[in-house]
Amino acid sequence: NFGNSCGRTISIGTDESSRFYWKFDSDSESLFVSNRKGDMDNDMHRYSNPESIASVIKSLGKQPMANVLKNAFPQSAELLSNGMWSNLLQKRKFRHLFEGDGSEKDD
Repeated sequence: NFGNSCGRTISIGTDESSRFYWKFDSDSESLFVSNRKGDMDNDMHRYSNPESIASVIKSLGKQPMANVLKNAFPQSAELLSNGMWSNLLQKRKFRHLFEGDGSEKDD
């Protein structure tokens, strides 16, 4: 159903936990992960930036799906290769520490 509305109906693969991975033509920069919880219950997650996609790939370890995703998302593969994915995630999480004039305030 979701695949029909996004322009692609076949997943690019599954992992060892039976999660389905999708890359839709209508949003080709994003990775979608479907986690089937039951017969009719599907939980879809969207990862829209290269560092988030890299973290998904990293979490797969040596599973074959990791290589499929590296091929499908070369920018994320590059972030894994040079180690920048974790720096970018940390900067996003702690953005308030990296913004401003660089001086620290005393309490």
